[in-house]
Amino acid sequence: MQKRSTVRVEALHFNSALSACRMGAWAVALALLENLMVGMNSISFNSVLRSLESGRWADGQHLLQRLLAKSMQPSLITGNSLMTLYEKSNQWSCAQDLLAHQLPFYRLLADTVTYNGALSAFEKGSQWHLAQWQLACMLKFGPRPGIVTLGASVAALGAAQLWELSLARFNTLGQFSLQANAVACGAALNACDRGQSWESALALLLAAQHHAAELGAVEFNSAITCCSSSYVNDHALATARTMIHSRVTPDLVTCNALLAMCARAGMWYEAVCILRRTPILSIRLPLMMPDVLSYSAALAACAKGSRPYEALTLLSDARCLRIPLDLQANTNAVSAFHQANLWQQALAIAQDTPMDAVLLEVALSASEVGSSSMSAILLLGTAGSTAESAMRLLN
Repeated sequence: MQKRSTVRVEALHFNSALSACRMGAWAVALALLENLMVGMNSISFNSVLRSLESGRWADGQHLLQRLLAKSMQPSLITGNSLMTLYEKSNQWSCAQDLLAHQLPFYRLLADTVTYNGALSAFEKGSQWHLAQWQLACMLKFGPRPGIVTLGASVAALGAAQLWELSLARFNTLGQFSLQANAVACGAALNACDRGQSWESALALLLAAQHHAAELGAVEFNSAITCCSSSYVNDHALATARTMIHSRVTPDLVTCNALLAMCARAGMWYEAVCILRRTPILSIRLPLMMPDVLSYSAALAACAKGSRPYEALTLLSDARCLRIPLDLQANTNAVSAFHQANLWQQALAIAQDTPMDAVLLEVALSASEVGSSSMSAILLLGTAGSTAESAMRLLN
């Protein structure tokens, strides 16, 4: 009797220690489990499973095999912990096998948590057809889907470019007396962005605010990007104002979405103001460090607005901030100088940039005009060498 009591106390102590192994302490949990000689039970394995980080799904499978080797019966908690690990590790095929074969084999009935993990894994793995099939089974046989379940379905359809079906799924939330949360709204707004349905995006945003959903920068950014890509700039700016008035702090994605809008419309002045955080159109962006996408979009706005000297200033600003510009950004700058017949500036950038069609056109134009002909000839020689190297790689 004394020995049995001692074993029980030891198991309780070890399980308490294993339960405390969270937030990256999975290695400690595995080591503790290795040293647990007596009193091991399914709670021990479940605690270690929950401690495993993303990518450690093979360790999870090994733990399941050890549990079975000890002649222990896995519980639904075991299955759900393993499903969560598969979802975090982007292992949709393992999630499907667990749901379709392993849980039935151990006579475990999947619950809403199980389906939530599986559908999320299918969404991350771009397996939208599996997600919809599992949801159909869930609707027919149970359990009742929750907001996380349907939100994952909305995201899966949106990721598959089936934005109309995604919105249709989002609109079924009311049939289950479910209130949309920020995640579900974000998935639906992302679907609107993919489908360039700015009307649906704004209607959805308005409805979410009416129902007091706690929207964040991600959700507003999707709506701004959708309006921007649909060339409804006034609505994009209005959404940005609404974002600020709702006390949601804009981030770099917000800044770049507005700059992309400026690039499409040639709004060079607004682009420069956004980069320099000057209040523009009642929008004041917080202090943040721009990146290469920011400057690339602003340079494109200068090119479309025929503002070469503003492009020169932006290039100087990028150098001062030590932001390395990529091919697209340099091409945008070259285009601005090209349109203004500033061949020296265009060739100076082009000579330090990998060759593409726009830069080749600059070299040819400079040669025809006669200005900086030697630089143009050197640039054409570089283009020929680049093309020859590319052909050798292809062959």
